Amino acid sequence: NPAGPTCCCRHADSLLVMYTDGITEAMDGSGSEFGLDRLSGIVDGNRDLEAADLLSRIEEEVSEFRGGEPPGDDQTLVIARLASR
Repeated sequence: NPAGPTCCCRHADSLLVMYTDGITEAMDGSGSEFGLDRLSGIVDGNRDLEAADLLSRIEEEVSEFRGGEPPGDDQTLVIARLASR
């Protein structure tokens, strides 16, 4: 039994998005956080993109949200898609 969460994707075109809190806790100039709702909205609105393109889109949105300021924390993002056969 592995320690920690496990995931099993069984549906074609399932999307797995893993991220560190540096993504969702990225702050804008007023101190507001990027948040899970905003991240989920980007993922949901761009599900048709290739995984690499979705990753780039999220990185761009987070950077724009920060107003071009450098990240205040590490930001790691991994996206994988189970392709249909």
